Order: sequence, then C-alpha cells, then structure tokens
Amino acid sequence: MATFTRKTDELGRITLGVRLCRQMGWEFQDRIGFQPSGNTLILFGEESERLATTWSHLEAMHRVVVPVEYRRGWGFQSSDRIDLEIAMEEGEVVLRPIALRCSGCGRTGDLVRFGQNQCAICPDCLAELLYQCKSSASAFFHTMP
Repeated sequence: MATFTRKTDELGRITLGVRLCRQMGWEFQDRIGFQPSGNTLILFGEESERLATTWSHLEAMHRVVVPVEYRRGWGFQSSDRIDLEIAMEEGEVVLRPIALRCSGCGRTGDLVRFGQNQCAICPDCLAELLYQCKSSASAFFHTMP
C-alpha cells in the first residue's frame, strides 16, 4: 500500500500525481467519483461499481477538487489548505485528513492558524514565542550605541 501526504491548495484541489493516476488507469478529463466512509473519502473511476455522491474531473496536472461539503465536514473552511494522507487500498484511492498540530509542541486542538501555509500554534507555545521575541528585542535595543 503506497501512502503519501499532500496539501490542498486554496481552491481545494489536490495533486494525485502521475504515477498514482497511471496505476488507477485515470487520464485527463476522466470522471472521478467520491464516496465518504467515516473520516475518509474514497476516490474511484467511472468504471467502478461504487455509487458516487459527487463527481469531479481529473485536471491536466493530475489534480482533483475535493468537494467543499467534505472539507467542511472535516471541520475546515472552504479556502483552508488541508494536509491529506493519500493511500491506495484495494484498487481505490483513499483520502484522510491529517490532524493539524502545533508547530511548537505537536499538540492538537485549541490551535491558532496563521500564514499562507496554514501553520498552527497552541496558546502555550504562542505565549512562549511572544516572551522570547520580547526578550530578544529588549536585549537587541539595550546593546545599540
């Protein structure tokens, strides 16, 4: 089972990659079906016998748009960039959201997101960061002539 992670862009597109698309037999403009299963999203081609709740077309850059209703269901805003684990399991592609973690300590939950790359930091690490910045700035200005 091949597993890798990718980040969606601000439009919710995720690049599946040439190798994965070739393994699945998917080509540019093929219809890709989405079916939710718990906290995962199963992707499959039009030839599958699965019933899709939503369809998308494979873009030229081997991208598909993760439908906004699934992104919102995972607790993200429509324009958030989401880290997704992509796995190939039993001839299907499975997407799983990766929990956002604090950049300082790795904790999940109660995080402040910032920046274009949607970094996150918990209140404790933010307080420590602000304290260190204040201390560094104070030391810098005390050493100036």
